[in-house]
Amino acid sequence: MRAEFLKPATWDFYKPIEIDIVKKNEHLLHKIFPETYKQLMCKFNGGTLSKLCMFKIKDYPYSLSIDSFCSLKGGGGFYSDADFSEYYSEMHYYYLNPPEGFPKGVIIFGGEGCGDFVGFDYRSNPNTDNPPIVYWKHDAEPGKDVFFVANSFDEFLDMLYPYSEE
Repeated sequence: MRAEFLKPATWDFYKPIEIDIVKKNEHLLHKIFPETYKQLMCKFNGGTLSKLCMFKIKDYPYSLSIDSFCSLKGGGGFYSDADFSEYYSEMHYYYLNPPEGFPKGVIIFGGEGCGDFVGFDYRSNPNTDNPPIVYWKHDAEPGKDVFFVANSFDEFLDMLYPYSEE
């Protein structure tokens, strides 16, 4: 599925950006993002997926979804009409203003519209450029609200499959 994410037909409402904007976000958040993520955001920054994508994780009974990615410049995927003038990007906003109970060291990069987020998990290695991916469930019991998804962003993209009502 990873190759599909590099095609414009997979995305809606995106705004291409320069690599310098990605690097500015890395600097503001004191993190290094995975290379594939950087490429994706340069082409499809702040985009929503044209089709809802699902993924399954171990020890969770239901399929989970992702439908949008945080913008790295202004508003975008989550709140396209919000005023981000005080912040460099949606990602920067969530870094400085995480949801209540959100784990420190996880950087939100995507979501599914109901308050749950997908993020880069820098908790065990803050300096990595290839962090594991986790899912944070906003209404789960604290301490049981973060679920391991994948060892890397590339592995996460490979897990995704299109939603089907069948």
